[in-house]
Amino acid sequence: MKKMFFLLTFIFQTSLMMAAWDYTGPRDERLPPASYCRESQLGLYARIMDVAAVADIIEDVTEPKKWPDISSGYFKVRVVTPIYGCTNGQEIVLRKYDPQTAEEYTWHYDPNYEYYPTNNSRIVFFADYNTGKNPHEWTPKIWKQPPEPETILPANLEPLLDHWTRQWWYDGDYQLPFTHLTNLLHAARVERNWTNYYHILRDAVPTPASPRVWQDSFYDISDMLRYASEAQFEYMMNDPLFPAEMQERIQDFYERRRRYGEDE
Repeated sequence: MKKMFFLLTFIFQTSLMMAAWDYTGPRDERLPPASYCRESQLGLYARIMDVAAVADIIEDVTEPKKWPDISSGYFKVRVVTPIYGCTNGQEIVLRKYDPQTAEEYTWHYDPNYEYYPTNNSRIVFFADYNTGKNPHEWTPKIWKQPPEPETILPANLEPLLDHWTRQWWYDGDYQLPFTHLTNLLHAARVERNWTNYYHILRDAVPTPASPRVWQDSFYDISDMLRYASEAQFEYMMNDPLFPAEMQERIQDFYERRRRYGEDE
């Protein structure tokens, strides 16, 4: 009985801590049903994306699955305005991730939700093709590397839109997320300046006009706290402009570092 009481107390205390520790602002208005925003934040994509553009969808193809539970076809797009990793007029194939058969989302599929854009529409998109990339490889050492040369996406590579509306929107919509993404891309890949990158995120918490920017920035800063060097962590911890709503989170990471001596 004592063991059961201890277990229930531990679960209760842990749930309270996590509730106070987690994001409590407005949810991204275009987050798919029962989905989550972690691993698809704008800051994360600014760091790992292989290609991004404003583009016209010129072909929408449904085909037998190329990979089980993964691809239900593809879009072919023509670049109108390159953002990263492509050139004007380039045609790119974007693989679809099927929300009806993707194992972890099958029960949450909503046939009335617009997971993908309509054919012949103009969209903003960003994607990566190397699914083995670790988004957390952006450690302090990487920030010290020279600016990364931009590589044009080869024609034989087909990036996957595996986070649906987290990776595209119609051109002309969502200007704040667009500006936020391009600013972060410049800071992370062109400047390689982690303080500028951090300041962009910091100043976006909160962003009442865009739940997407607000929510993503919260979790992008959380990743920075987790993988920061001691000097970076101290810089953020002592920043008088550090977001008030994240104070409990920085305190939690601070206590972990004191307790375990880990650079998390």
